Amino acid sequence: QVVWFATIWTIWLFRNEVVFKHDNVEAEKVVETMKFKSWIWLSSKLGSFRYSVHEW
Repeated sequence: QVVWFATIWTIWLFRNEVVFKHDNVEAEKVVETMKFKSWIWLSSKLGSFRYSVHEW
């Protein structure tokens, strides 16, 4: 569920960049940001989450 929320949140933020700042967004940057956000949220929420950001 956390990965789902991180995905939706990241897409929403990048969508705002495109709509309001007329910025170009690369798909790879969206995916990397989504992975990083989900890792941060999971690692801070779950004490048993033992993956490094590179493993994630």
